Amino acid sequence: MAVTVFQYGSNTSIERLNGPDRLQGSAIARGLAETVERFDLAFTRLTRSGWAAADLSPGAGRRIFGVVYDIPEHRVFRSHAMPDIRTLDDIEAEGEAYRRIGIRVRLCADGTLTDAVTYVVKDPQANLRTTPEYVRYIVTGLRSFGAPEEYLDYVKTRARSSDPALAEILRTM
Repeated sequence: MAVTVFQYGSNTSIERLNGPDRLQGSAIARGLAETVERFDLAFTRLTRSGWAAADLSPGAGRRIFGVVYDIPEHRVFRSHAMPDIRTLDDIEAEGEAYRRIGIRVRLCADGTLTDAVTYVVKDPQANLRTTPEYVRYIVTGLRSFGAPEEYLDYVKTRARSSDPALAEILRTM
């Protein structure tokens, strides 16, 4: 059975999500979607590498674009995993760094509303800096699914607010 998953961070890049160190081709993209609720895209999770990863932060914000995937249960839920198979729960450090939640999204292709799971930061931290490489995954992933340039500018603006030194690099994305 497949699970509908909404990804809004670096896993909007299907190449990254399906890479050999992640889901190894198990994710099938359904396309671009946006949240029904409004959030702020924030960089509030400090990774083991010392840079910030994306989060959906509650607030007045805006609808956040991402990619909806169908992923087999055994590649999403740690509890359904087979030995030596990496799951999305593992990748997102579910229970430790992120928590899995239900979310309602609208598929951009036809306006269909659908329920999905996504991951939000468990203990968000303010004033964390992200990296251009991480932002590039988000921007190129979303662009490949046809996200509006206005939204990609929003992503870059949010990344710049985490680290103003990124301004020049982000301008070229």
